Amino acid sequence: MLRFLRIRFTPARVLVGLFAVVLVLGTVALMLPPSTAAGPNATFMDALFTATSAVTVTGLVTVETSTYWSGLGQAIILVLAQFGGLGIITLGALAGLVVSRRMGLRGRRLAQVESGLDLGDVRRVIYTVLATAAIVEVTAFVLLSGALWLHHDLTFEQSVVNGLFHAISAFNNAGFTRFDDSLAEYVTDPSSRSWSRERS
Repeated sequence: MLRFLRIRFTPARVLVGLFAVVLVLGTVALMLPPSTAAGPNATFMDALFTATSAVTVTGLVTVETSTYWSGLGQAIILVLAQFGGLGIITLGALAGLVVSRRMGLRGRRLAQVESGLDLGDVRRVIYTVLATAAIVEVTAFVLLSGALWLHHDLTFEQSVVNGLFHAISAFNNAGFTRFDDSLAEYVTDPSSRSWSRERS
């Protein structure tokens, strides 16, 4: 009986478990009164759908992100999208390691030479993912904030907030936006064209 209760904690299973825990916590957090901009608390279905959409980086919504959710609610969505995006990247990297371990010795050595990665070093994979995400997101944040502040009718604070939100959302392919018309207004702007394709 105990043999069936034993669970082997592999990195992939731990990551999937974390996804479930974060999804539950995100749903509860979005149902809190401060998470909505006005009116009653978010319903369970709206909170669950939004949290799931953020964690799985699908970008589907049941309510308008820019008007329904408060600053706190939008921050929660952003954290969920960040976790989801990095989690999917990490899960893909770990899956690659598992596949490479099932290769023959020659195939494993070839994969190691090609990637320059120690196949057993999971921590290095995670570190590489986090470092890459940080570099790309910070760069995008600076560029987007500058473009919004210099070329559009936004205050410095608004430019920084929107730049941060959309830099993280775009990198993780989350599809969330703080603008009512998505990013249609910026389609013809060369300084914003690279991120104007983000889903609403």
